[in-house]
Amino acid sequence: MDVNRFLQRCFRRYASRTALEIAGSKSWSFNDLEAEIKNLASMMQNELDLEAGDRVALFTENSVEGIVLLLSCWYSGIGVAEIKPHTSSETLSYYLGDWEPDGLFYSGDLKENVDNADISVIREKIRLEDMEYSAYSGLKHPGDL
Repeated sequence: MDVNRFLQRCFRRYASRTALEIAGSKSWSFNDLEAEIKNLASMMQNELDLEAGDRVALFTENSVEGIVLLLSCWYSGIGVAEIKPHTSSETLSYYLGDWEPDGLFYSGDLKENVDNADISVIREKIRLEDMEYSAYSGLKHPGDL
């Protein structure tokens, strides 16, 4: 079973159940998470021109944005390589040069590593905090939906 079908089945089967909870303070049902994933998937396709078969690298700290971004990529059929946040600029250059992803999503706190890496092969470089869609602006608390 591919990831997209698995996600669709979870969205249908567990619609009102909690899908994601952050430190007991915020939670999203599968319905809420599905809406967020579809919204981000649409933005990636329409604004970033990313589509099924493309590849992106995720260079982020653990975050809600990272989770939703990963699930949105899987939902859209976009290949993902996750790069650990402690990766040096030199190693980041090697990984990106070897894999040649279409896009790089990164956390703002890792900007220095990105700026010091050779990322000339990347078509799109996106800082999560600069995205119109971000947990700071796009992910809504369930009570706000």
